[in-house]
Amino acid sequence: MEGNPLVGVWRLVSYVARDVEDGHTTPLYGDNPHGYITYTAGGRMSVVFMAADRAPISGGDVQGGPADERLQAMDTFNAYSGTYDFDGQTVRHHVEVAMFPNWIGSTQVRQATLEGNRITLNTPPMVRRGRECTAQLVWERVEG
Repeated sequence: MEGNPLVGVWRLVSYVARDVEDGHTTPLYGDNPHGYITYTAGGRMSVVFMAADRAPISGGDVQGGPADERLQAMDTFNAYSGTYDFDGQTVRHHVEVAMFPNWIGSTQVRQATLEGNRITLNTPPMVRRGRECTAQLVWERVEG
């Protein structure tokens, strides 16, 4: 993957969903989401992102606490990792580990647009909270 422009660490700038039916856009994880995506020269990738205002879980038990608080924590966080390939326009994330178990073993396809120190990743249509939508994630290079 020599000369690969994806290699490096990127900080999440924005994350929005666009409803396929009516075109309405909604910021996902709020107006100021936090996250990073890393692409290595060896073909590995890892991504983690979350809402900025996540509430702590009562009691501080990493695997305990009230079910509603644990659900809220899951609803405001996402992470996965694996390998990737990039053809200059499309990046394919081949998922090996994921917070969302349904993605393990899947390939997550993203249309990639590089402009200066930013990359925009667009998803194909997917179901989110019962509605078909696409997602757009804008990342800014911080290293690499």
